[in-house]
Amino acid sequence: MKRFLLAALLAFVLGASGAFAAEQDPAKVVTVKGEAAINNDLAAAKERAKEAALREAVNQVVGATVTSVSEMQDYTLVRDIVFSQTAGYVSEYNLVSEQVDQEYDLVTATYQVKVAKGEIDKDAAAIAALMAMKKQNSIHLMVRDVSTETVGEGSAKSTLAISHGVFEGELRNSLKKDGFFVADANLNLASGKLKSDGPFQAVNNPQEARELGITLGVQLVVYGTVVVTNSVEKVYEQELHAAVLRASLVAVAPDSGEVIADYVGSTSASAHTMPQAANRVVAQAAAAASKELRTEIYSAWRKQVTGAQTVIVELSGVNFGDFNAFKDLLEADVRGVKGVNANGFKAGVGRFDVKLVGGSAELAKFLAGKRLRGKTLDVDTLTPNTIGLVLEK
Repeated sequence: MKRFLLAALLAFVLGASGAFAAEQDPAKVVTVKGEAAINNDLAAAKERAKEAALREAVNQVVGATVTSVSEMQDYTLVRDIVFSQTAGYVSEYNLVSEQVDQEYDLVTATYQVKVAKGEIDKDAAAIAALMAMKKQNSIHLMVRDVSTETVGEGSAKSTLAISHGVFEGELRNSLKKDGFFVADANLNLASGKLKSDGPFQAVNNPQEARELGITLGVQLVVYGTVVVTNSVEKVYEQELHAAVLRASLVAVAPDSGEVIADYVGSTSASAHTMPQAANRVVAQAAAAASKELRTEIYSAWRKQVTGAQTVIVELSGVNFGDFNAFKDLLEADVRGVKGVNANGFKAGVGRFDVKLVGGSAELAKFLAGKRLRGKTLDVDTLTPNTIGLVLEK
């Protein structure tokens, strides 16, 4: 019920913010400058200067918009997500002036840029509202991280793979700093949801991640593999230890089985001791992975609210006549519904794939309490991709 109320509030906030944005000037014109080093390529430098100017234009508009719709502790995160989509917000730009400074090897370009403020308003408001979801959507991590170390010398030299779990801990901390709720695997073991010798000792594909997420009752499962390779070389008669971390991570939404985010990256670091190098590379890689995952997760959530998506609606307690009447109700005049596919009826349960513009919460709010053939619809379950309904007398 708490999640339903939150989702209903989200739908209301988005509706209100959309109405507010519609009343505002849909575009804002700003004059900005961009700079770039020439480095023996003037044409490329001019292009980089233009890109810098366009980013600055969006930055100016984003700054004002995000401040008005976001809590200050989330300002940087919302701004980064919106700011990453610069090209989508610039509707027009004109070069005002261009200066080439040979002495400082620098080109400076001034542009007049028209920014689609209405689109930024809509996206920023959606993301700010979705911030609440991260506290309601728990994440379970299932990352296998190992180090490879070379031991011995000459013919006795060999490579060991050591499982350590350090990266998963760092990623957990990074996600928590971003405000996500990360499920504690030890608590899941204590509660009996997971068993130390049970079926989920490793997750190798989205289907296994989905099954694990459903078992645990979490909304996201992040799984993957991380390998840290250590090496040492002599620099000016001193040993320099190097560590390279290669990560491949996937985030799956168990309710739909959809992969909504992934991260593939390589990070390196060096230090005077191996532990220092390893700790440094793990911390850097975990921060990079957390940043990319959170951006893609928010992007997926935003699409669920602002773009067309398929929502699975299951209706129980019905006969075949109720099943057809409910399909007619959805197709009649339900806001945001663009198409309905009756996907099956069995043992009093009907399933529908609904093409929806907007969030599942808004549709659930509309359907709750509706009368259908003398009976009443009640919302039983709600996730971003599914709605469970019961038809009661």
